[in-house]
Amino acid sequence: MNKFLICIACFLFLAGSSCEKEEPKPPVNPIPADYTSWNQPAGHPLEYPIPGHGKSRRIIFANKVALQAKIQKDENNNDAVNFPDGSIIVKEVYQQNNDGTFKTDPQLTVMVKDRNNKDAQKGWLFYVKNPGNEPPTLIKNLTCIGCHEAANENHPYFDNNLKSIFRDYVFINIAK
Repeated sequence: MNKFLICIACFLFLAGSSCEKEEPKPPVNPIPADYTSWNQPAGHPLEYPIPGHGKSRRIIFANKVALQAKIQKDENNNDAVNFPDGSIIVKEVYQQNNDGTFKTDPQLTVMVKDRNNKDAQKGWLFYVKNPGNEPPTLIKNLTCIGCHEAANENHPYFDNNLKSIFRDYVFINIAK
């Protein structure tokens, strides 16, 4: 009887574990070295003040995955945009000096679409990298997503999203 119970216990233990170990998914590099070669969806630097970034010059870059986002019909037959996982949007933020010029070392703010990441907010990871060599910091509080929720409504930036299309928390109209 004891041998039988030991055999069952061993079977249950082995059945619960796999011979193949699942490799952890490598983290996405939020700021690839070539990001400045990506498409600039705004087409030009943005220099008007906006909440969260103040008086600054902002240059926005989007990777090829982000450029695949399309306007599609949602479950209620409304136009909506959903960015695919792997989308990366990098914003260089150059703060304005007192004399009206802009600093030369930008802060980088980054959005990475990764719906399966436990730290994602509405499917996005938000990073900030200040000038210097320190690594990017993952923003876990709701500061970024709190503002980016307004991207899905009519707002005063870029093209104003006059039709209040759900844009997956991205202010600039990348999807066509």
